Parts: sequence; structure tokens; C-alpha cells
Amino acid sequence: MGVRKVPITLKLTPEQEAAYALDYGVSKADLKPAVQAEYDRLLAERRARPRVRAALDQTGLISVGGRPVDSWYRKRIPKTPGFDPGEAAVAYAWIMTALAVLAMATFIVLMLVNAR
Repeated sequence: MGVRKVPITLKLTPEQEAAYALDYGVSKADLKPAVQAEYDRLLAERRARPRVRAALDQTGLISVGGRPVDSWYRKRIPKTPGFDPGEAAVAYAWIMTALAVLAMATFIVLMLVNAR
């Protein structure tokens, strides 16, 4: 009895295909018409972001499920005038990083004091 190999194909949504194309430099001409429309929408959305936010998204440091926090939160939080959920997520990440550094410094000081 041999092992039967079954090819695995993933079904991506047009938004996921467009995001992949933008991230990995796939030509827009190689995409299906529905994906091209999403490609244009995502490209306009990304160009509208400040450079720092785009840099954070590209590094993947601030992402949920492989997608930028910005798009993840926009689908789950109702739109409120003057409130950008993506900015709140970035602020949260910075605050949590600062708290983690402070906790580590406190731990090191306590270990040094107790070692004497």
C-alpha cells in the first residue's frame, strides 16, 4: 500500500489574491478581472496610508492572520468619525512593547538585588 498524494489547492478570495499580487510584485495584467478591481482598490488604500504605517505593514510586525491589523480591524469595528482602528492597534502595540521592556528591566534589577 503506497501513500496517495493529493494535490492541495487553496481557494483565495479576490481580496487575498490582490493583496498577494501587491505584496509579491505580480503583474496586474496576470490577474482575473475581479481581482484586478480589488488590486486597484487595495493599491489606492495603501497609497493613502502614511509611510510609517505602510512600513509596519510590510514588515509583518503588526499583523493578524497574515493581514495588516488595519484591514482586520476595519471589518470588525463599526466606523466612528475621527477614529481609525488601525492607529489604535499601532498605539496598543507600542504601549505593550514599552510595558514589556519596563517589566524586563524591573526583573533584571530585582534579580541583581536578590543575588547579593
